Amino acid sequence: MLALGYQSVHGVMPLLFHQESGEESLESLRRALFGESVGYSIPAHPLNCLGTATGELVGGNLSILQTLTGTRSDCSTAGRILFLEDIDEYLYAIDRMLVHLDRTGKLASLAGLLVGHFTNPQDNTTPYGQTPNEIIAYYAGKYGFPVAHGFPVGHEPQNMALICGRMAQLRVDNTGARLAYL
Repeated sequence: MLALGYQSVHGVMPLLFHQESGEESLESLRRALFGESVGYSIPAHPLNCLGTATGELVGGNLSILQTLTGTRSDCSTAGRILFLEDIDEYLYAIDRMLVHLDRTGKLASLAGLLVGHFTNPQDNTTPYGQTPNEIIAYYAGKYGFPVAHGFPVGHEPQNMALICGRMAQLRVDNTGARLAYL
């Protein structure tokens, strides 16, 4: 998840290896582990921000990333492409975590952002009024870096392998987004 001086893989969990919808994810994990070419194209999303970014890929689970901020396990996001995903978080908590990342400067210096699955978001009796993607779009929109929503990474069977710590290029245009490793 973090830039630790070596590369790691964020990918499908063994629990999901035998689920039918996870076959594509499992194949992406195999390619990543065996040094084969890994890259992804996804369709356009209405909340995307267009542009091209090049940088080291870092990220993972939003709640863990936010919790580690300021600790010795913290990672720099400056000039990097960050990816975020989470599961079972309350919408107000997603907003709170993004406020924290924003106020610590983690968002301002990004090269680009991939927004993955925010599985099973929770709401209170009084509705929050925004989806996880809308909350993220608000904070990311303050800075102008490219953003690709709907990236297939997170706690769902479609969880494509991402190589953390590797240089990558993110291109977001009107047709969709592409992530390629350099």
